[in-house]
Amino acid sequence: MMRRFVFLLLILATPGYAIDFLKTDIFGSVGSDFTLMPRANYTVGIGRKFQLKPNPKKKVRWELVGTYSYENNGNHGFLHTAFAAHTEALGVVRSIHLPGRFTSFIMTRGGATTYTGQDKDPKSFFSTTGGVGMHIHYRYTLTATETISKVDTVPVYYTTGLALTHGWWGVNSSFNRTSGKYGCHLNFVVSLSALMSGEHKEHPHIIPAAK
Repeated sequence: MMRRFVFLLLILATPGYAIDFLKTDIFGSVGSDFTLMPRANYTVGIGRKFQLKPNPKKKVRWELVGTYSYENNGNHGFLHTAFAAHTEALGVVRSIHLPGRFTSFIMTRGGATTYTGQDKDPKSFFSTTGGVGMHIHYRYTLTATETISKVDTVPVYYTTGLALTHGWWGVNSSFNRTSGKYGCHLNFVVSLSALMSGEHKEHPHIIPAAK
């Protein structure tokens, strides 16, 4: 992951390299994980989309993203408690336009996670997400995702999610073939998470002792 990210940064810093910068994308996600009990998760981020040349039919696009995520970890209270996971990450997204109204993508991120209400030392964070989206309307996309994540002191865990995306600008009637210099969209997400360890079935971040 880190080698790929550095490689992309070097490409972007190379004068005259065949790159088309497409747009700046602002996005957010709101939703809940329902593994044990409903708990709010929020994400905000910004990305810079581009494509390399040659790129026949412009099917493959890349995006460098920076994100901040909040996960409510308490055992009571839906929107917010004193126990939470805060994650800041950088990543790379590679998306491919499939035939018809479908788009596939894979996103790899790395960063740091800090837990409030307990050990506040930052922990390294790494995740890879793959998904397929169906453009059901020029402003709406339905996406199924699968994520594998790892945080220090927490076993590897996976998350299955379903998101409905609403775009405000930078989209057109060609089913999410973005236009303009800027884009903005909001994801409404529901998900299920579980640790990969067979001895653990709980949500990886829920703190049983949190009151």
